[in-house]
Amino acid sequence: MRLWRKRRKMAKFDPSALPAPKRISLDRAIDEGLLLAEYATRMETKNQVIIGALRGDRDFDVERYAGVVRANLARLAEEAQDQALRIGGERRHARDSPGLARGHHDYRRSDVSNLQLREQSYSGLAAKLIELSTDDDYVNGIVEAARAAAWEEVGDVVVSTLAEQQEPIDLGENYAEERLIRMQLLQMEDLEELATQRRHSAANITSAAGAAEGSAPRVP
Repeated sequence: MRLWRKRRKMAKFDPSALPAPKRISLDRAIDEGLLLAEYATRMETKNQVIIGALRGDRDFDVERYAGVVRANLARLAEEAQDQALRIGGERRHARDSPGLARGHHDYRRSDVSNLQLREQSYSGLAAKLIELSTDDDYVNGIVEAARAAAWEEVGDVVVSTLAEQQEPIDLGENYAEERLIRMQLLQMEDLEELATQRRHSAANITSAAGAAEGSAPRVP
């Protein structure tokens, strides 16, 4: 006998029952921004190292690539500060805008606290990037990481270009004379081989002609 179990009714989804998302701290927001900025700077410097290697740069100029790092950090700091100013304007506008948002970027009074956190995060990131751009240990660390990444990416090509000095090959004082003699020997060998091939071809033609003549019917 088959028993039927009564299906339990699913409760209706209640979004208010979900736990409130944890608000990220200002320090963590700045730290995450620093990680992204450092990664972008390392990649930019790595690309410059590879370009320099392909151009034939023999010596790895640490100061040159340190300048690339500092310039990139300064650029990212400027972009972060621009973002902070933009979000600050949106925060002030949202403070005077009650009601519900009509779109993703339609900020209202309820968004002021989040906008303030984003504004402070970008402003703090900009200040930290400017500070790190003057830290020689930090800058040189990125340069070294970029060089290691470049070597790993292009392997022996970059290693041989940046780390090895190619020594000229000593061909010897009599290289030109010996080369002429070697060329003459090669020509003689080629001519002898060609003559042999022609003799064999002529012999084969003669044999074939004789065989044809012997097998042909004679006319009385």
